[in-house]
Amino acid sequence: MIHKNFYAGLVLGLIGLLLIVPGCNTFEALTPKEPVTITFLYWGDQTYYQNMVTKFNETSPHITVELTSWRSMGRGEDMPDFDAWMDSQYRMGFGIETAAPLSLEGLLEPSARDDFYPVALEAFTEEGKLRALPIGCDMTVMYYNKQLFNAMNVPYPPTGWTWADFVEIGEQLTHPDANRFGFAAQALGAETTEVMTFLFQHGGQLFDDPTHPTRMVFNTPANVEALKWYAGLFNENQIAPRPGQMSPFPYPDEGIRQGLYAMWHGMLSEYSEYADAIGVENLGVIALPRDVNGASFGGVVGLYLSSESLNPEAGWEWIAFLSQQTLPGLFPARRSIAESAPYAATMSSDVLAAAKNAIGELTVIRFDMSGDFGKTLGASMQAWQAALTEIRSGEDVQTALDKAESKAGQ
Repeated sequence: MIHKNFYAGLVLGLIGLLLIVPGCNTFEALTPKEPVTITFLYWGDQTYYQNMVTKFNETSPHITVELTSWRSMGRGEDMPDFDAWMDSQYRMGFGIETAAPLSLEGLLEPSARDDFYPVALEAFTEEGKLRALPIGCDMTVMYYNKQLFNAMNVPYPPTGWTWADFVEIGEQLTHPDANRFGFAAQALGAETTEVMTFLFQHGGQLFDDPTHPTRMVFNTPANVEALKWYAGLFNENQIAPRPGQMSPFPYPDEGIRQGLYAMWHGMLSEYSEYADAIGVENLGVIALPRDVNGASFGGVVGLYLSSESLNPEAGWEWIAFLSQQTLPGLFPARRSIAESAPYAATMSSDVLAAAKNAIGELTVIRFDMSGDFGKTLGASMQAWQAALTEIRSGEDVQTALDKAESKAGQ
């Protein structure tokens, strides 16, 4: 079975960047220093952060960083007890309400700000203020089994391919009688992000506003058109298994491992799991096919400072340092790392090319669960997923969406 691990992948050495702390407008010069202790809440591998603390102390020996894993946090514990923490943009609204992240405006020199990919900064910008320092991005890409392509004498997907190319390639690789399919759609109940990406690519949208949603969107012309095309993958073109054809289990992981599926969506951070499953020599990766737009769905991980910290200068020095590193398994949020020779040497050229293309098309959303949206999202999402199951089973798209709107009370 393929285990989904957001932070699987590589650990790189230190790469110097242009984030200049003395030029900031908020904190005084940081030398000479008195000993100080800060607390940091992290996701991922403890050893990685212990090593980062050791490196950090080579230049900042006066700062002791105490590490706490998110996994050790009990429900209901407050983050204001921590000087700094890491989290994705999805929970930024939660952080603003409960942990009051310090605005980082004025702390970055313009040259350092320009080093970040714009989408990474935008993911953490609220009311014109930067709320976190981006460190890494995760994006949807298309994985494919080179061995299956070679066996069927089908060329690998080309850069800049389209929906039409995708369907044509999938048809050449599909043999339902042998339980082999050109594309493995995500499992029922887990397909929302996959379908959302197709909606984005066709000019549709699942929410009325991706950064401040108030409701889910169902019956727009672009959504209906995109979902009719999506339905064709299962019913008309038959390049993806329908609900009754989703074996072996667990789907789709076991079928990927057995070499039954030629292509599938996955997060960039899952590369090592898929490489372990089918062999790195058999695994290909490319940016997603395009339609009206190019689009990849994903998230950004950021580093927050608490406005309640008693040592914000030390906290800033720590997260500024971390932002200059590469987070295992994620694509760097800073161009100078992503485009560096040391980073390129850590992966194959097709993986790097897919990541660079995907970051340019990355779409991120944020949820503020307060208010009416948070109260209605659960019912709306259940209605949406029920509609997707019906569509994949052959139900008319418009009929399925009409029922979903009714169930969601829209």
